[in-house]
Amino acid sequence: MLVEGPSIKITESKSDLFLVLRQLRPYLLSRAGLRDYYHRNLSKAVRERYLGSEEQQRQARTRLADYFECQPAGPRKADELPWLLERSQEWQRLQRCLVDLELFLHLFTEQSKHELFRYWSSLGDRFNPGVEYAAAMEAYEASGPEDDEFSLRLERVGLFLSNVASYQAAEDMLRQALAIRQQMDGLADPSLAVLYTCLAEVLQANHRLRDAELFLRQAVNSLVKLHGENHLDVAVSLNHLALLFQSTQRYQEAEDLLLQAYTIDREVHGPHHPLVVARLINLAGVVHARGELQDAEKIYLAAPTSRRRQNHPSRNRRCVEWPGDCLV
Repeated sequence: MLVEGPSIKITESKSDLFLVLRQLRPYLLSRAGLRDYYHRNLSKAVRERYLGSEEQQRQARTRLADYFECQPAGPRKADELPWLLERSQEWQRLQRCLVDLELFLHLFTEQSKHELFRYWSSLGDRFNPGVEYAAAMEAYEASGPEDDEFSLRLERVGLFLSNVASYQAAEDMLRQALAIRQQMDGLADPSLAVLYTCLAEVLQANHRLRDAELFLRQAVNSLVKLHGENHLDVAVSLNHLALLFQSTQRYQEAEDLLLQAYTIDREVHGPHHPLVVARLINLAGVVHARGELQDAEKIYLAAPTSRRRQNHPSRNRRCVEWPGDCLV
């Protein structure tokens, strides 16, 4: 309803808009709080009447983008604004939108992060994500944010940059977030293990395996101090370190850690849980890689029959590769 026509203007009062919506009610439906046309033919007629040309569509998207740009950061703005700017090919505005740190927190979520990757891909070589986010973070730091808010943004942006292979910028931000978090809560903060693991992933992607191993060991140690040796989070961290050892052909060390992780998960979940079976298949894969085929087969056959096929390393390579995010 933000698109102007001969009978309705954006500047009209809410009461006038309400009257129009009441007349249109039989032809509208509500989806997730948004209004849409119930009849496809009506939608087609409105489009031909008001958005018949590419220029009309561009102008409508620009007006909508102007509207959403003035709204506070939130899921609706994150869903609409970058899409409108991309479709309008307003690249400078799209770049400013993506590096808005408040909006970024709504864009870099499990549900929408792939859209964020696509928007940066559409920008091509016009902007460098590492450079742009570093500048945005510097400006945010100058505003004097609270340490917890600053470290949160550093962590989230660092994770995003590691996903788009801006490894140096990602490492810088994650290290800064780690330093702040250590000063805030010392070694009692459970989020430290997350940062250690994230840094290890970045370092391994940069082929700095020794440094990656040190951070993964710190993650394990911090979780053991917090929860004890038999906690599920400890099992996850042991698995990450084991996968690093496996990638560097340190099979015996990898086997020992995977056996520990398997034992913890089995005690908590029981032998038939998918995660427990995946740990067991991982263990079989390491023993197989070491050349002990009979032992690997015995371990594999120890897994519940119903789960073997879907977890077999030959069918699911992610179960035996770094970062092991299928085995969280």
